[in-house]
Parts: sequence; structure tokens; C-alpha cells
Amino acid sequence: MKNLSPEQANNNLLNRKKALQKIINTGKNAIAASLVPVAAIGLSAQKASAQFEELEINRALNFILQVELMQEQYYITAITTDGFLSGNIRGIFGRILTHQKRHVVILKNNIFSSGLDQTPPLKFNFTAGGQFAPFSNLDDFLALAQIIEDTAVGFYKTQIETIFQQNAPARLKSIVFRLASTESRHAYLVRHLRSQRGFDNLKGWINRTSEQALPSSVQSVYANEDNTTHSEVNVPSITDVNVQAIQEAWDEPLGSAPLSDVFQLFGKRFNFGPS
Repeated sequence: MKNLSPEQANNNLLNRKKALQKIINTGKNAIAASLVPVAAIGLSAQKASAQFEELEINRALNFILQVELMQEQYYITAITTDGFLSGNIRGIFGRILTHQKRHVVILKNNIFSSGLDQTPPLKFNFTAGGQFAPFSNLDDFLALAQIIEDTAVGFYKTQIETIFQQNAPARLKSIVFRLASTESRHAYLVRHLRSQRGFDNLKGWINRTSEQALPSSVQSVYANEDNTTHSEVNVPSITDVNVQAIQEAWDEPLGSAPLSDVFQLFGKRFNFGPS
């Protein structure tokens, strides 16, 4: 082997170091380049997931809005029908209408802020093709009011579950809980008024007496009221409380099928998603 001068040996060593450093740098760059798509995919997946969650949350809000608009329209028609409601009953439903209008504004504002288009309000026929006279017969009016309020309470419970599953902001969770609580109070008030006319009792919640005094065409709203299982626990198996009390202790969630039945009863079709 040819002997190298110290200067030549030093140059070779420097060249070797440069070559190794170039290889190392090239490797680093290759690794970095290979990681960029993975990171981008991860960020894209997170963004897509967040967008999906937001869409599902706002679909739920839009569904709730349709129920609130139905209620608002029902009470506006009752209040504005000359000579129909008077005295204490008129005052009660005037306050309920005020609540419904506020609910509609709150929901519209939250849907609008998300960029989701609001579904146009529907026009209902609350006579159900002549089956009822809700704006001339007080008993018919109260019966349909109870159906509408019970429907709202059950459907709120279903949509609240969706809103929680999709990681909605705490502020929004608080809003829908407060709205649902108000609907429950409305349902109680309607029951109290019906009890004064002999159609219900003073329990204030759904019970078999309530169901039997309501039209058969809306019985699907109460189809799950026999339920005694909650959080996968058969409640009668862990308590001595009688079965009827257990059945009446919870508001049952209401799926899309019974809600669609109510809308169709009043002459409208609306797609509330899977049953």
C-alpha cells in the first residue's frame, strides 16, 4: 500500500467524515420525509374526526329544533285563536310559549354558529286530518299538549346521549340539559291541568293512567314505558321497590320512529335518522 503523507491522510480522514456526515444527513432527511405523510395523516384524521363530531352534534341540535318549532307553532296557534284560552290556563300556556320561543332562538344560534344549515320550519296540521279539535276543545288541546311535551322530553334524552358521545363543549351540554329540564316542567304542568279535568293524576310523570287517556294513534310514544333495565341493570333484582314505581322513575329515551309517527300524525314527514 502506498504510504500517504500526513497531509494526504488528514485529507482522506476529512473526506471520510464528510461522506459519513452526508450519509447521516441523507438518512435523517429520508426519515423526516417518511414521517411527514404519517403526521399529516394523523392530523387529517383528527380533523376529520372533529368535523364528524361537530356534524353529529349539530344534527342532534337540528332534530331538537324541529320538535321545538312544532311546540312553538302549537302554542302560538292556541294563544292567537280568539276566544279559546282564557284566565289561568291562558297565562300558563303564554309562559310556556315564551319558553319555546327562547328555546328556538338558542338552538338556532348554536346551529348557525357551527355553519350548519338549519332545516326550514314545517307547517303542521294539529287536527290530524279532523281527528282532533285542539283549538276549540280544551280537552283535545291538553291531550295533544301532553303528547307533544312527552315526545320532547323523550327525544331530548336521546339527543343528549348523542351530544355527549360526540364530545360536545361543556357549555353546549349545559344548554341542552337546561332545555330538557324545562320541557319536563312543561309536561308536569300539562298533567296537572289534565288531572283537574279528570284525565290524569297528580303524579306528574308518565304512568299507565296517562297512556290510557290518550289517543291510540300516539301510543308508540309510550311503547318503552314498561322498561325496568337501566345501565344494563335489571332494577327490580336489586330493590324491593314495586315494578310500577320503577317503570315510572325514569324518562325513557325516544327514538326516531315514534317521533316520526307524531310528525306524520300532524301531516308532516321528517327524517330523524335511524330508529
